[in-house]
Amino acid sequence: MNFFILLIEALIISTLLFLYLNYKAKVELKYLFIDNIIVAVVAAIVTNLFNNSYLGNLLYAIVLNMLMVPVTLVLITLIRFYRVPYRKTKANLDDIISPADGNVIYIKKVEAGNVPIAIKNGEISKLEELTNTDILDTPCWLIGINMTPFDVHKNAAPISGKIILNKHFDGKYLSLKEAIAEVENERNTIVIDNGKFKVG
Repeated sequence: MNFFILLIEALIISTLLFLYLNYKAKVELKYLFIDNIIVAVVAAIVTNLFNNSYLGNLLYAIVLNMLMVPVTLVLITLIRFYRVPYRKTKANLDDIISPADGNVIYIKKVEAGNVPIAIKNGEISKLEELTNTDILDTPCWLIGINMTPFDVHKNAAPISGKIILNKHFDGKYLSLKEAIAEVENERNTIVIDNGKFKVG
C-alpha cells in the first residue's frame, strides 16, 4: 500500500517537472510518457526500499520521495545527455545528414557574400568566422537545430570530405536560455568540403 502512495506521489511530481521542462526548455512531450514513468517508478522503488530498511514511517517516506523524484530526473537526464548511441548511416555523396539530434527551428537562405546570422531569443550573432573560407561566395542555407537536455549531445559530420576550417572559440558556459550565450559560449566552427559542395 505504501508503495502505491509513493508511486502516485512520484508520478504527480514527475509529471509537473516534465511539464515545466516542456514549457521552459522545449523538451518534447513524448518524454512525459517515456522518461516520466521511469523516473516515477525508480524514485518510488528506491524510496520504498529505503523506507522499509531505515525509516518505517510513511510521512518521512513521502518527504524523501519529494527529493528522490528530482534527483532521479537529473540522473536520467545526464544519462540521456551523455549517451553515445551507435548509428550507421547510408548517405550518398550528394546527401547531407543532420549533424545533431534535436528539432530544426529555422532554415534560412543566405545570399552570396552575406555573413549568416544566428538568432536566439531575439539576439543576433554574426558567424564571422565563415568569411575565412569561400563557403559564402555562393548562396547557402543556414539551419538552426535546438537540442534539449534529453537529446544526444554528440555531434556528427554532416558529410565526408576535407576539413577546410576548424576554428575553436574559448568562452563561457552560459545557459542557452540567455541570448548572450550564443556569442560568449565556447564553440567550434568546422567547414567540410567534399569536392561538390561545402558544409559548415
